[in-house]
Amino acid sequence: MNEICTSSQQENDLKTIQSLLTGDCHFPRSWLGFHEETGESKQKEWVVRVWEPSAVEVKIDWNPGKNHTGSEPMQRLDDAGIFEWRGRSLSNRSPYLLHCRFEDGSQYRRYDPYYFEVHFEELDQHLFGEGTHLRLFDKLGAHLKEIEGIGGTRFTVWAPNAKRVSVVGEFNHWNGLQHPMQAIGIPKTVDNDLPVTDTCPGFGSVAKYVAISTQEAALDVASMAKTSTKVFILEVMGRHAGWIAAAGGLGGQAAGDPPHIILFPEVSFDQARFLAKVKDSVERYGYCVIVVSEGVQDADGKFLSDQGLRDAFGHAQLGGVAPVIANMVKSKLGYKNHWAVSDYLQRSARHVASKTDVDQAYAMGAAAVKLCLAGKSGVMPTIVRSSDNPYRWKVGEADLSKVANVEKMMPRKYISKD
Repeated sequence: MNEICTSSQQENDLKTIQSLLTGDCHFPRSWLGFHEETGESKQKEWVVRVWEPSAVEVKIDWNPGKNHTGSEPMQRLDDAGIFEWRGRSLSNRSPYLLHCRFEDGSQYRRYDPYYFEVHFEELDQHLFGEGTHLRLFDKLGAHLKEIEGIGGTRFTVWAPNAKRVSVVGEFNHWNGLQHPMQAIGIPKTVDNDLPVTDTCPGFGSVAKYVAISTQEAALDVASMAKTSTKVFILEVMGRHAGWIAAAGGLGGQAAGDPPHIILFPEVSFDQARFLAKVKDSVERYGYCVIVVSEGVQDADGKFLSDQGLRDAFGHAQLGGVAPVIANMVKSKLGYKNHWAVSDYLQRSARHVASKTDVDQAYAMGAAAVKLCLAGKSGVMPTIVRSSDNPYRWKVGEADLSKVANVEKMMPRKYISKD
């Protein structure tokens, strides 16, 4: 066994070791486990890295038998328990057995979990992204599985807001840092508020649905405005970003076409200005159509629809802003009105789905699978705009650290002063 490690490799190794120790390694399978690398002699060599914090010695057995003979010692790279084995490539690789010995004299043998490939298949990614996977209970969670003749347990979880997910138990002394799971993010929020990516899968179809629904409801209100309803309010999703609300105005063809008012979460709600605008629209056009984002806030930053409750993430539990606006219009102006909340309909209206959006959704799912199979983690496939007219796009890639906890708001220049 010969060791080949350049200064550049050593520097990268030190950075990865540090990220493992601090729990910030988002791509554990790209470094831990089995890898085939090219050494300084330009020859292929096998490399295996293991993290066993409490072990004093780790040996690797490429041909595990009943007597577990023929194992080779791994070199300790760090006091934290990083072990590495390097050697020439063999003809065929197979699951290898690790022999670990600890300070108290105890020992155990196990197969390296980072040797095995990811097994959440491309079709599963597609169906999951669509929301049409009917057997997720077979895929998510813990399942007994046999791979290459080795029995074990496969763990797959969906944790959209987690920084790190690890498998813990007696086998790793309940160390939450030791076995981080590989993570691949897919842009899927229909609010379209993720940075880096040009758009988020789902948004195009939601935008189309809201634009059509706004025009259809406007025709209904206009037909009876003289003798009945004069104001219609449509509430759409968007806690902090008004992309979906803005989409309500896509169907207007000329000045005066509905919607006459769009309320954005990026602009503080001014009741006096709003009521004056409603009154002006009714007097000028005979009716008023309003699209309001669920996240509209007053000048103090309080959601108009805040019920005082909190969801599992600590966010305000919004109770519906449309009825709040409707009551305001009725009590202050006396206009008869109707309101609607698009809710689940806006994100499940498959009958008017955008073809571009569907194509992008499938492309993101496929790209995520490829990234996963390539051993990458802590990354997200993105949509990169390559042309405005005609609209063209391609698949890109971004580090999750540049996406997590960052919101892409509606630019103020897109919102009219009134």
